[in-house]
Amino acid sequence: MNSHSVELASKRASIKNKIFFSILVFLIIPFLLSFYIFDKPLEHAIERRIGSSTQEALVLAGMNMETILEDMFKSTIDISANPDIARLLKNPGTFSEYESQQVKARLMGTRYNYTAFEAIMDFHGFLFTSRYTENDMVKEIQASDWYKELMIHPNKSIWVFDKTNYTFAYKQPIISLAKTIMDVQTGRHLGLILFSAAEEDFGKNLSKLEGDVYLVDSTGTVISSPDKSKLGQIKSEELEAVRAAQKPSGQLVVNQAGKSYIINYYTLSQTGWVILQFNPYNKVFKEILDIRKGNIITAAVIFAIFIVISLFISYSISKPLVLLGKKMREAENKQFNNELSMTGPREISVLIASYNQMLGQIKELLKRVKEEYRQKENMRFRALQAQIKPHFILNVLNNIKWMAYIRNDHEVGQMLSRLAGIIEGSIGKKGSFVTLRQEIAYVEDYVALMKMKYNEKVTIEYDIPDDLMDAEVIKFMLQPIIENSIRHGIEPLQGKGYIRIQAKCVQGELRIIVTDNGMGIQEVKLDQIRRWLSEESDQEKAESIGVKNVHDRIRFQYGKQYGITLDSVPGQGATVEYILPRKMVAVGG
Repeated sequence: MNSHSVELASKRASIKNKIFFSILVFLIIPFLLSFYIFDKPLEHAIERRIGSSTQEALVLAGMNMETILEDMFKSTIDISANPDIARLLKNPGTFSEYESQQVKARLMGTRYNYTAFEAIMDFHGFLFTSRYTENDMVKEIQASDWYKELMIHPNKSIWVFDKTNYTFAYKQPIISLAKTIMDVQTGRHLGLILFSAAEEDFGKNLSKLEGDVYLVDSTGTVISSPDKSKLGQIKSEELEAVRAAQKPSGQLVVNQAGKSYIINYYTLSQTGWVILQFNPYNKVFKEILDIRKGNIITAAVIFAIFIVISLFISYSISKPLVLLGKKMREAENKQFNNELSMTGPREISVLIASYNQMLGQIKELLKRVKEEYRQKENMRFRALQAQIKPHFILNVLNNIKWMAYIRNDHEVGQMLSRLAGIIEGSIGKKGSFVTLRQEIAYVEDYVALMKMKYNEKVTIEYDIPDDLMDAEVIKFMLQPIIENSIRHGIEPLQGKGYIRIQAKCVQGELRIIVTDNGMGIQEVKLDQIRRWLSEESDQEKAESIGVKNVHDRIRFQYGKQYGITLDSVPGQGATVEYILPRKMVAVGG
């Protein structure tokens, strides 16, 4: 029989017959041989598979920790290189309480995805922290081993684990990075920074792993673990076994107190710290041994009745498989919205049930991803909106204002009144939206302040229909643009400047156009700003951060089809156009 005849016979054979004869000829003998030849390699393969799965979880936990460590290192570098910090350490007595708080707000504000603490100290006992700290803690810091080592090696960065957290009032274990601060002009070391993160943020990543899990430093000391009673314990023997493997990650089996354990480990590249995961060997493979026993019993029963039911099995398998393939193709075309009906033998029914469950999980995953994306965008929007709310500043301004009125200094009183109006609006509790009428009132307060500085050099006019005054807008979206117009456009102008604010409705959209007759924007600079507005970037560019902030706030709230556009002719002024959906606020709402 030639190959063509064999191929034709193969096509004519039904899947039922193929399954029947394949099982009859090729299943029994290989199945028996597998117990003698392949059982142990299969166990090793399963062991490697379990190790691979565990390693994936370890790698994920390690990457999350490395993200925290990298951010701690970067933040330490940024803070230590800041000139304000250098000035604070060189002349701590020259900074007022307000200025110190401003430095703390700018450089040590809560801006991390983990609980962070910062402490800056000079070599004379001056301590400046982001959290409350007792003054006598300076002596304890100076008596610590890491401080002494840093004094010997001032250019070294030292990682510190503090189980009792003596630096801050937050009495929980922390992991810190210590580094000296150097004056870039003189090369003199001015002091040190201790940047800390709560151990709990590291432990959260370990709590998702099975078994006993520890993060140990280079000495084998446990510096993080879901079991807080293990903190500070020494795992030097286990660490030496890991180092002997000479691999950054992997799996090994060790014996302790007569018991075998599977240790999965992962080394953090930045610090050399190691994540150790302990699982009892018998616990991991107990299920495999039970399955092996069950397979032997099941095989004995199957072989006894195999000849009688093999034809029925082959037929019952082939028919639902054909139906299953058809339904699965339909489900693919219908974007996972078509579940399969439960038909066929139990094994096929379980397969169909698993497939239906998978469809539900995929749809739920897609839903969760969309929800997480929405929450992320909402968080980014709130972060752009976030402002310090110093109510005490408003109270102080009001007190100073009335003192000015009492002393008949009405001009100062009026300036303070305008400024208080702006601050009161920024710290109000009415949310992120106001009417266009209220937004114009903020602009008038700001421009009134600027007129007191520039006299009558600045003139502002409005062309806004009454029916648009109650339109919804983002709070404080006009002031940054007006400020840019005055500062960069009108201030260097020879002669008087004017700003015109126009509002109109175009195809259901609210268009607000701000025009000035200032110096305008150079073409290269204008192209840079336009590119920056089109980028999904969080980097700050000092000269245009207000424009970027307003643009992103509008897009995050209403969608990417909205925002602001810029146009300018050098020497003839600039035009900024806001594009928002037209939404009217009910009167009294």
